[in-house]
Amino acid sequence: VTAGTKDFFLFIKEYPWSLRYKVAMTDDDSVDVSKPLDMEWVKLKRPVRSAADLFEGGADDLLDWAVREPPSHEGFMYHVEQAVGSGAEAVINFFRDKGPNLLVMPDGVHISGGPQSEEMKKATQSGEGTQGDKQVTHCFVEVGGPFFMPALQSIAFFNM
Repeated sequence: VTAGTKDFFLFIKEYPWSLRYKVAMTDDDSVDVSKPLDMEWVKLKRPVRSAADLFEGGADDLLDWAVREPPSHEGFMYHVEQAVGSGAEAVINFFRDKGPNLLVMPDGVHISGGPQSEEMKKATQSGEGTQGDKQVTHCFVEVGGPFFMPALQSIAFFNM
């Protein structure tokens, strides 16, 4: 599944929607550090059963771009932790204390350590992204429990 280079998609095992996070830019081509990601649900043509499904076909084979909805569940919203260089560090509420934070930069979304990591401290001081961060475009999560109160079981990140 591919889309814009500044898009990050979160897929939930066997759920019929994907959450699209898109880097929000300001007029001067920098990341909007107060709200670095625009979000929307995109209907799937078929649920994703495994991370391997993401490698089969393109975005148009999996995503029904004609059906989109705004997100409302607080778990999929995010909080900005801090400004970092020309971007912002954010954490998806659902991942707080369970997975890596996101480093939202002009070139896209990266995964990185939490705000206490040495990489993040250096990036904050230098005004640049971290050398250890990894750009990502897709995330596949498995959850347990009811959807209105999911319990995170696993997270896998990909750059496709």
